[in-house]
Amino acid sequence: MRTLLANAADIAIGDELAITETMLEAGATCECEAHGLHEHATVQWVLQQARYQIARTLTDLPQGPQDPAIALVLDILTHHPPQIQARVLHRAAEHTANELDDR
Repeated sequence: MRTLLANAADIAIGDELAITETMLEAGATCECEAHGLHEHATVQWVLQQARYQIARTLTDLPQGPQDPAIALVLDILTHHPPQIQARVLHRAAEHTANELDDR
């Protein structure tokens, strides 16, 4: 998940593309396939966790990975310049790494 978020940030900056749900899902699929995890449920779990980390970076509003407020937060993020999106994605990747270190 950390790699997914970091790669999305690099794409946002390098290609100046808005981070969309479709882009995150494609990235989750690629990351799962790179690790031999081909099940759709696994891809969806990684995508859900990535979305949650992004939303948590921007607000303390989400109460879990399935909180409907996450869609609102991501929609708002897509309307900001790629550089801002990249900053958020890098920070979300850091959150993910810190949580994994705490386990």
